[in-house]
Amino acid sequence: MSKDKSRFTLPDGLAEQPSRRPARVADLIRKVLSEQLLRQIRDPALQHVSISGVEMTGDLKQARIMFFCNVDEIDEVKRGLTRAKGFLRNQLARELSLKYVPDLKFYYDTGLDQQEKMEKLFADIADEEDDGTSPENNS
Repeated sequence: MSKDKSRFTLPDGLAEQPSRRPARVADLIRKVLSEQLLRQIRDPALQHVSISGVEMTGDLKQARIMFFCNVDEIDEVKRGLTRAKGFLRNQLARELSLKYVPDLKFYYDTGLDQQEKMEKLFADIADEEDDGTSPENNS
């Protein structure tokens, strides 16, 4: 008697492990772009910008590049990154062995701004508690 498949099966998509390749490619792209911005790009608008993250689509054809800079320089930096897009894609093609070089889309990373705001709020709360002016002490 041959062994039959179990009568219990998982729904489609649950049995498969999600691919880690987009995450690995995103990490490589972040490293290459950061290095290029540091060593090769001479655009003054891009002197104080850093790549904070990269998100890839599942088919590896588009990359969302998250950058961080001074709030006053966001528009100027975004224009500079857009001007350098062709050069950066060329460098990615040289450094990575991908079938397609992904299209790069640049977005300002607001996560670090939010983190700074939260840290300031927590520091203010801690200062109020140290001063004895917390709401619990006023009752």
